[in-house]
Amino acid sequence: GLAERAIRQAAEWWGTASTSFLLHARGIEHSSHGVQNVIAAINMVLASGRLGRKGCGYATITGQANGQGGREHGQKCDQLPGMRDLANPEHRSHIAQIWGVSPDDLPPPGVDVVEMFRKIEAGEIRALLSICFNPKVSLPDNSSVARALDKLEFYAALDFFLSETAQHADIVLPGSLQEEDEGVVTQVEGRVIKINQVVAPPGEARVTVQNFLFDPQTSPEQLVCFQTCARQLKPHLPDDWEHARQLLDKLIEHKVAPVPSPAAEPESVETQRAPVWAFVIMAVILYRVLCIMLASS
Repeated sequence: GLAERAIRQAAEWWGTASTSFLLHARGIEHSSHGVQNVIAAINMVLASGRLGRKGCGYATITGQANGQGGREHGQKCDQLPGMRDLANPEHRSHIAQIWGVSPDDLPPPGVDVVEMFRKIEAGEIRALLSICFNPKVSLPDNSSVARALDKLEFYAALDFFLSETAQHADIVLPGSLQEEDEGVVTQVEGRVIKINQVVAPPGEARVTVQNFLFDPQTSPEQLVCFQTCARQLKPHLPDDWEHARQLLDKLIEHKVAPVPSPAAEPESVETQRAPVWAFVIMAVILYRVLCIMLASS
């Protein structure tokens, strides 16, 4: 374990620093005490007055590349593009109007991936398409994951290598690496960065999105499910679609941007200082975080 003096030293460094920023990855979350660990970390930042001040703050590193950008585009089971809520009638109406469909045509909120595999086991989900996803490695109890994958009536995997999960698929479509694609990603600080294509995908591999855009008339070898995806997507793409830039322009044109949220006024809070008692609380919280982490390891 950690020596008491090390814990006190860490609290002293944090408490006496003029600025400090708490950034952690997924490690403290992936345990039976994950929620308590994160709440304790947030409380420590709040108690020491390190929010809304220049050079201070709190953030987490997502477990997947461009996890934040994906959420901004509605790639989460309960979201729509622009961080909108799939269960919110106003949000559904707004996006449905842009897509040219009825709000009733939009699905209800989905479930997380753990619950998804439970539904596969229960026979409620019979087909699955995964994109660069390896749940046989990333999810707990890989034997139950394997059983669920084998129970599916149809499973298609789109990936840039034959992963442990993809070996269970009925069909594997070769996708692309970041260096073989182009687009934008959102950094942990919220900055959007352009990624340029460096090389073309090798062999028969394609830029990932192009796997859904084959014309059924010219590509009869594609399965019906992917032809359906193509028919659903094409009406919403420019007729001369070639580059990711055109997709981004379309999003900007329809104002499919994050829903605005009230912003803090840095000038009004930057001069605030946390009282002495806050540092005492912070030290106790920091000690508790470390104890929980050690107990759960």
